[in-house]
Amino acid sequence: MDVIIRPAAFADIPALQSLFTEIDDLHVRAHPERFRPVDGPARAESYLREQIGNREFLFLVAEAGGEVIGFVEGAIYRASDIGLLVPRRWLGIETLEVRSDWRGRGVGHALMAAVESWALAHGVHEVELNVWIFNQGAVAFYHHLGYRAITQRMWKQ
Repeated sequence: MDVIIRPAAFADIPALQSLFTEIDDLHVRAHPERFRPVDGPARAESYLREQIGNREFLFLVAEAGGEVIGFVEGAIYRASDIGLLVPRRWLGIETLEVRSDWRGRGVGHALMAAVESWALAHGVHEVELNVWIFNQGAVAFYHHLGYRAITQRMWKQ
């Protein structure tokens, strides 16, 4: 079955809410001291409408057979105007999710290829993302795509 990558639309919101629940549940299980279960949709419809309608916000969906099976969201960021930092813009990926029954079939690769094309079309030549260390599948996926760590965030409980 062919997978289509396209901009998210308001009609996709119920499917997006379901996908957010899937990835949020993973985080709740891994780090209950930081994440908690949510009653109802994991993301409010108003939040999703705002992001989908924002030109500086990337929101793409992967669709197969008329169903949304994955998505990626991100935003364009700019370096703070302080002397130390080189002026630059980058696309920060906030979330990438592929429905569990579609993983390992190239959907994530297609979404990330679309991300890089979107960035270039918007004059952005860098893509950054955060990934939780517990999510070793995602870490390996991003390494496979050529992403490398540039910082490490640490904590003590």
